[in-house]
Amino acid sequence: MKASPPRTPAGFPDCFHLKSWLSRSASALLVLSLAALSLGPRPAQARNHKYKVLYSFTGPTGDGEGAGFLLREADGSMYGTTSYGGTAYRGTVFKLSTKGKESILYNFNAGYGNGPNSLVPYHGKFYGATSSGGAYGGGTIFRLDKKGNEVVLYNFPRYVGPSGPRLDLVDEKGIFYGTTDWGGLYGYGSVFKMNSSGKVTTLYSLAGGGDPQNPCCLARDPEGNLYGFTTYPPNGTVFKLDTAGTLTTLYAFTGGADGGEPSANLILDASGNLYGGTYSGGDLSCQAPYGCGTIFMLDPSGNETVLYSFTGGPDGEGPSSLIRDTAGTFYGTTWAGGDANCFKYAFTQSCGVVFKLNAGGKESVLHAFHVLPDGEFPDSLIMDSAGELYGTTFSGGDSGCTINSYWDGCGTIFELSP
Repeated sequence: MKASPPRTPAGFPDCFHLKSWLSRSASALLVLSLAALSLGPRPAQARNHKYKVLYSFTGPTGDGEGAGFLLREADGSMYGTTSYGGTAYRGTVFKLSTKGKESILYNFNAGYGNGPNSLVPYHGKFYGATSSGGAYGGGTIFRLDKKGNEVVLYNFPRYVGPSGPRLDLVDEKGIFYGTTDWGGLYGYGSVFKMNSSGKVTTLYSLAGGGDPQNPCCLARDPEGNLYGFTTYPPNGTVFKLDTAGTLTTLYAFTGGADGGEPSANLILDASGNLYGGTYSGGDLSCQAPYGCGTIFMLDPSGNETVLYSFTGGPDGEGPSSLIRDTAGTFYGTTWAGGDANCFKYAFTQSCGVVFKLNAGGKESVLHAFHVLPDGEFPDSLIMDSAGELYGTTFSGGDSGCTINSYWDGCGTIFELSP
């Protein structure tokens, strides 16, 4: 084995969705094997779907930059996070009204958290995590009301670097669940739960070595079992953590045709099947020898089926988010691929897409991003009850704003009619 070269710039933030699958992939190891390819049908060309930029971020100090997580309330207002920007340049929580007016609910600073990456609504308030900062520098869990009043509920210790906590979901009893990228008993990450008062209990500490490391992105079944993925070793796993605290690896990716380095959030259906995306693997002729990622399914026994392998062309590359409607159709975003004429950075060509994948494995591109005034590098995607799609892009948008003097535009919030 040899280490894969960086495919993303140093310091890319924790966004999606998420702890950033982009920053993890820069240091992940790949198994350099040529497996028989398992390609789905080639993608259809993008059609003229209705796409609209609802808001373009303008950057510090009055606004955020690097849009990431997004949620939508029943009244149509949206809330989300930016990794950077704000008065202290450490990220924000924002609100976008139904009339398109944006306001900053909270500006983070080091003592109260740095780089918010998640929001979970509960009883009219938001609970979330910051990837670093807080009293010890390891990140925080916070509560924020809709008037902008923030309380730090828990401060994580710092393990070499920040612990990188993320809050994923809340159950019917008001117990929240999340992960840390590092930290825990052995330093390789943990799965935890927290009550609404901020009492944190570690459910499982990952041991490192040959075992899975750096957990992320939990889903929960009706019995209370948790599911998530890890990015090491060396190509990532999908795991189950039962209510007794026993962790089982359901599937270990090889980095070949089956995919590698899970990147898009897990979806659990009523039959116990899990769906997700991988950043690499699949079609190994794309970005040879790494591959451009897959959409996969795992049945309850851990048998994997690749539903689609990205080719890195108009269909996209490196899925960053995934959702599924009631009819079983998937919608998602990719961080790269799409419009080959989009601005070319040193580490990638093209700026990502929003895609649709039907039950038969046919992929179609709903929108290919084009930088300015469009967005680039989509990170989050949600759907309302009418089937309208909303999402964020990390950069693109306002030409007068840049991130770290490198990224053009500070991100957008968009709407798309599929």
